[in-house]
Amino acid sequence: MPHKACLDKTRQYLGYDPVVEITHKTPYGFDELDSTNQRLNISVDYFLETGAGSGYDVCLLHILLGCGVSLEDFIKVVNKAVKVFNKVIIIEHNKQSKDWSTYELIQSHYIVECLDSISIHDLAQVCGWKPVLFDYSSGNRSDDRNMFIVLKGLSDPIDFDNPDWMFKEFEIPKERFSSNRFENACGIPLFTHLSDVYIGSCTYIKTFKKNIKVLDEVNARKEPYTLYATCGGFFSLEYLYYLRKSIMKKVVWFDTNQNTLDFCLSVKNIIVDNETVQQFLTNYLMCNISYDGKMYGLLPTSIEERIHHYMNNKHNHVGFGGNIFRMLLSSKIESDKLLVYGFKNVGEDSVNPGYLHLSLPEVYTHIGTNKIGIGEKFHWLESEDTYMQMRRMLMENEFHYQHSSLDTLLSQHLNPEDVVLCSNITIDIKSKAQCLQT
Repeated sequence: MPHKACLDKTRQYLGYDPVVEITHKTPYGFDELDSTNQRLNISVDYFLETGAGSGYDVCLLHILLGCGVSLEDFIKVVNKAVKVFNKVIIIEHNKQSKDWSTYELIQSHYIVECLDSISIHDLAQVCGWKPVLFDYSSGNRSDDRNMFIVLKGLSDPIDFDNPDWMFKEFEIPKERFSSNRFENACGIPLFTHLSDVYIGSCTYIKTFKKNIKVLDEVNARKEPYTLYATCGGFFSLEYLYYLRKSIMKKVVWFDTNQNTLDFCLSVKNIIVDNETVQQFLTNYLMCNISYDGKMYGLLPTSIEERIHHYMNNKHNHVGFGGNIFRMLLSSKIESDKLLVYGFKNVGEDSVNPGYLHLSLPEVYTHIGTNKIGIGEKFHWLESEDTYMQMRRMLMENEFHYQHSSLDTLLSQHLNPEDVVLCSNITIDIKSKAQCLQT
């Protein structure tokens, strides 16, 4: 029986230690432990309100998500428990188990809101929990109905209000740098490997306007071509949108930084996965978004809600792109912008953060501040219609990604009609392909 298998597995990892058993309501849980362990049964709400349980070494979280507790409250409970107890044992339904074979079982056990083995480990990484053991207990139709995750206690989860965790986790050896220019005020190296990852647009509208004549010439072509574009994350999307009606054979995004390529593909996946601007902003910025029919705004969003957005969007993250979105969880929310830490082009360090605005005036510098580009002319986020056009283009065209420098790219066989779109690079316009300096 599932209950006995779960109880036996609990005893295996609990032994005879006294335990605080936290459940969605009280009384609930393994009252069988009353005869062998000193068990204190308290509810989620009571624990979050009082932090009760001092004097106990072990905490057991007994199927919270599978009993209707929200992911936000689940995160709060675990974050608090790992600070208080020596050991935290989590029991949760495995979303992928074959035990959930009927609609009634899925509904009654809140399986849609549960996690599987991959997502529980992803959540642990995002939050900074320290798993030391993972196991399953059997059910009626499978050997993996319930998951057991044992966490190391008396430890601190990530404090997203303090960006120092980023500088510690992604520290770069100092010997790689010859100047203090690449260190923050604490002497910790910056993420120079992210210096070309643009989390917003890096294009001045004036710069874009200068290139319109050449872009119009490309749009007027009757023959298909391949577009090679440096990505930078957000970069090239404005130009790609402007060229949407041209006859492309394919698009090749290239960059010397693999992290940039990962982030670029992550952004593309998010656009394709979301049907409206509001949905895109929610999942890209990982915060709640208001919209009154004219203006978009950033709503106050708890870190637990932001992590929930992150987890809902995890399937779109590629490679190091997932870590970039983790870093953005430490951004501070204001009504029309995020205060961002750690990116060389926006917020160079924990002392000098920068702003990522939803929109900006035409004249600005993108070194300390940047923009998403909501409502701007020529931009793919100018309106709901332009967003849908961009989304359709990303869905219907063939895209490739190449870890390459411009020189390496130009040394390859390119057709004379192909277009190379590059940023802040001085190049010979007579190269094999037509190169647009942006």
